[in-house]
Amino acid sequence: MTGSEEEQQHGGIIDVDSEREATDLHSLVQSTEIVPITKSTQISKPTEKSHAVATRPQSSRQPIQDIMRIYGIPQLEDALKIFLIQSETKALLPTNTLHARLQNFSLPSGWLHLSVWSHCMIIMPLVGFEEGVPEKRSVLARLKTKGDPNPRFQTVLIDSEVDDPNPQDGLHGLRVAQVKLIFSSHLLTRREKGSADIPTSQSTGKVLAYVEWFSKPPNEAHQDMQMYAVSRLRSRDGRPRGGVVPLTSIVQPCYLLPRFKGRNATALDIRNSDGTVTQITGDNCLDLVDDFWINSFQDQLTYQTVF
Repeated sequence: MTGSEEEQQHGGIIDVDSEREATDLHSLVQSTEIVPITKSTQISKPTEKSHAVATRPQSSRQPIQDIMRIYGIPQLEDALKIFLIQSETKALLPTNTLHARLQNFSLPSGWLHLSVWSHCMIIMPLVGFEEGVPEKRSVLARLKTKGDPNPRFQTVLIDSEVDDPNPQDGLHGLRVAQVKLIFSSHLLTRREKGSADIPTSQSTGKVLAYVEWFSKPPNEAHQDMQMYAVSRLRSRDGRPRGGVVPLTSIVQPCYLLPRFKGRNATALDIRNSDGTVTQITGDNCLDLVDDFWINSFQDQLTYQTVF
């Protein structure tokens, strides 16, 4: 570690400057298979999506309990257990069966310590074109840094049936979620001989994301705005509903706009019990607002996906 490399300590987790982290990328997919040992310098098929993370994670072998505390995601352990149970059975279990399995399920030792990345890169397919330079999109999931005092956890579109060969039909089958953590088992990033030879069919050979869910988009866009309304899903105790998904199920970033409750933006501001007012801004709206519009007109890629 040189003195020129910026670092920020977060209770045991080092947040390394993202520019250094992005210098060397691991390709995560060829078609839809994760191939974490293949360096990605270009995409061979411009009509296929590709995902990548840095070869060197932001932090390695971090206790899962510390990550849950520092990132504010106490549901991570149970969500990871559910993902592992579902992966083992290769089927969606009924809720009652799943909860019964969960009570007697302990995390395997390889998942007690995790490797964490602050962002991933998605190389988008060239829709309708066979030539050209594929567009790259970053998805952030990081704590605050010296250069940016605001944590950045982006919202994305998730495809739960990423292996479905049928073409995508607008937002049908897609879900909006906020990425709160990009991680893998620490076994995947060990620098010991043979550690990169974990089969991608095993859970320990995958890079995953912990996400917090929004409601399913309605079948039709708002008649006047031509945008789709979504709301953050919460459990009975008020906590956001989360889950673990393969990183390759992330389709692309999804930009949200707060849904105003009045005629102007100040109607969103929160009036506290002591008389002060918390203003809703682009930096804090995802933490303080539950109701949003999917911004269908953010860019051409979003418009093509939504419509």
